[in-house]
Parts: sequence; C-alpha cells; structure tokens
Amino acid sequence: MLVDILKAESDLQRATTYGATQKPLGITRLRVVEMVLNMVRLNVHEISLALAEKGVFKNFMDLMDQYEWNNMLHNFIQKILV
Repeated sequence: MLVDILKAESDLQRATTYGATQKPLGITRLRVVEMVLNMVRLNVHEISLALAEKGVFKNFMDLMDQYEWNNMLHNFIQKILV
C-alpha cells in the first residue's frame, strides 16, 4: 500500500519560473516518506526488511530523481538512509 501511494501522481501541474510544468509531489506522499523515517527509527529489523521487500527504498530513489529540487523530500530520505 505504501508503494502505491508513493507511485501515485497528481493530476495537477504547476508552472515553473523557467516555463516548464511539473507535477507536485504532494503533502500525502511527503508524509508517507516521513512515516517511513519514523518506522526506520524504531530500529526493528523486521520492519526494515519488509520495507525493502516491498520496494519502498527503490521508490524513494525514483522520487529523488523525479523531484530533484524538493529539499524536504531529500532531507527525509537522507535521514532514512543514514
């Protein structure tokens, strides 16, 4: 279910200052990343394994590539990986 939320895309598009449009990340997906951070902080090996098996961490890398300018997203993911 987490992976489905991370892969979901908004129908909205935002104009950027350089003329291109970009779909926003959205607060829901950002909160899911924050929730995973808190799950990892519990330091329970089974939780980390389950997240890895579901492909959550791979999706985080995809989100980092897709939203290269989203500092909050990058900060949460960096804390997860460290």
